[in-house]
Amino acid sequence: IFLFFFFKQKTAYEIKECDWSSDVCSSDLSSAVNCYYNYWGNIDSTTIDSHIYDNEEGKGEVYFSPWSKTHYVATTGDDTNGNGTSTNPWLTIQGAINNSSVVNGDTIIVKDGTYHENVDVTKEITIKSENGYLSTTVVAVNTSEDYVFEVVADNVTIEGFTTYGATAVWNSSGIGLLGANYCTITNNRCGLDATHQNWEAITLRNNSDNNTISNNIMSFNKCYGINIREGSNNNLINNNQINNNGGGNGGYGIQNCENSV
Repeated sequence: IFLFFFFKQKTAYEIKECDWSSDVCSSDLSSAVNCYYNYWGNIDSTTIDSHIYDNEEGKGEVYFSPWSKTHYVATTGDDTNGNGTSTNPWLTIQGAINNSSVVNGDTIIVKDGTYHENVDVTKEITIKSENGYLSTTVVAVNTSEDYVFEVVADNVTIEGFTTYGATAVWNSSGIGLLGANYCTITNNRCGLDATHQNWEAITLRNNSDNNTISNNIMSFNKCYGINIREGSNNNLINNNQINNNGGGNGGYGIQNCENSV
């Protein structure tokens, strides 16, 4: 018996019995299978085939193995000649994201240092510092209505960074979720002191739903600590330290405008 199915992250799908000769799937198996961050392919992340053997041992007895990989970025790395390993890392976080070998479900570990870039997160990945926000800082290069981390993909984790430099009035923050769902923003420090700020620390907008914002420090930003806007609902805001934001710009700790939290 061959099995065929299609899946996305964080979703359980019914596996169906399939006919190899016709590629037609018939009845569902009895139980759903959580296919979170699994896919069928070889160790180099290349999909081989969509048919999975069940070995005729019983319905549903398919064994899943996670194929997600870990990649590395360092201030001594090289986006052109690096390969993303710990010993030959890439130079920039954006370069790592853009590399074709980084796929949904992967993790990017950022080694200690200061990185000057605006990072657009377009894949469902985890980006975390190796040793936490005291050791790893990302500073915005473009300060005109941009974010240090701009997240537009679902199922993203950003963990362990100090962020500042996104200082343009409105639409600028240390971490921005724009239409992103089921993301986790945790253990970051957005804003450092009165001269190393963002306009906002963390922004959720454009229907960013079901995200978790936890254990972050948001201080000395020019306006809000957290700004939740434009129909962003069902987000968990938990155990964050928010203080000394506003700076005479009419801001405060948390703004929740026309959303449910």
